[in-house]
Amino acid sequence: MDLLDARIQALSGESPTIRETLAATYTDAFLLFHDGALAVEWYAAPQGEWTPHPLHSITKSMVGCLAGILMERGRLAPEARAARYVPALAGGGYADVLVRDLLDMRTGGDYAEVHDDPAGELSVMGEIVGWREATGQAFTQSLREYIAHAPRVAVSKGPFSYRSLDTEVLAWVIEEVAKTPLTELLAEWLLAPLGAEADGTMTVDEVGDPLASGGLSLIPRDVVRFGRMLLEGGNVGDRTVVPTTFLKDTRVGQADSIAAFAARVGERLGQDAPYSTQGIYRNQFWIPRQGGRKILCLGVHGQTLLVDSDNSVVGLKLSSWPTPQSPQLFTDGLTCLTVGAGLLSGRSDQVSVLQ
Repeated sequence: MDLLDARIQALSGESPTIRETLAATYTDAFLLFHDGALAVEWYAAPQGEWTPHPLHSITKSMVGCLAGILMERGRLAPEARAARYVPALAGGGYADVLVRDLLDMRTGGDYAEVHDDPAGELSVMGEIVGWREATGQAFTQSLREYIAHAPRVAVSKGPFSYRSLDTEVLAWVIEEVAKTPLTELLAEWLLAPLGAEADGTMTVDEVGDPLASGGLSLIPRDVVRFGRMLLEGGNVGDRTVVPTTFLKDTRVGQADSIAAFAARVGERLGQDAPYSTQGIYRNQFWIPRQGGRKILCLGVHGQTLLVDSDNSVVGLKLSSWPTPQSPQLFTDGLTCLTVGAGLLSGRSDQVSVLQ
């Protein structure tokens, strides 16, 4: 059967086809990988197979993998203070946070990431890298200078609170430990071993520092390659790219991961998400059910990478939503991926990330 003609149960209660849902959810690219090959590769004009697509916060998961490589090599201690590696952090809001806090986004306390707040962190970051029109509130040319003097006090081992600035701090730590620019690490430690077909691009500020929390753009097939490596436990062929122990830790988390996540889960996935109560955020990845075999990498405006080890499927949906976040568009898009995964594996009942 043509998988795109399969019907899903939409959040509205209707039963559109996957093809209809892709159009309704502003999809640019939809790919499903199963059994060693791409089973579905669909693009909406003018997008195509060689069109780089902004990944937004899927970038965060790749940065998390770089941290995992450094931890495996004994060069980065997750329970050490970030300021141990970046002394410039010692005088600002990130002075007392641990690397582990950054990896799991547990620094923010009651912080809420609001995209339409003109005075918020996202707006300042966007102005520094040129994504937003200059308003005068960004008094630095460098993301790193802004981070070092972040006015809000960050807490250690707090509840989960999604905060893009955490990833920026983590990337700064990674660069200092590796003594290598983040873009080179992404290219040499991840994209090259994955067998990437095309160059990627990274948004940088005026001094050349990367927007590590969401600035990467890749062609869709190379994002699927990243997902396939995760599906294979961090391996590409007989080469280990990302430590298997790191990915296991990502899925399992720690004893208080669910409680920490549940405190603020509605911020990204919606208060009514049925899978939220058992989910965790770990190592810059979303895990729908703690200890489960599904991993999500998510980005605003509709970027979703699903790694479904139960069905041996990698699914990718890249989109251009008119708004940064939408529980309805997210849910229907994820359902397209999970239904497709179930059909490919012969388990058509697999319509939820819960199962």
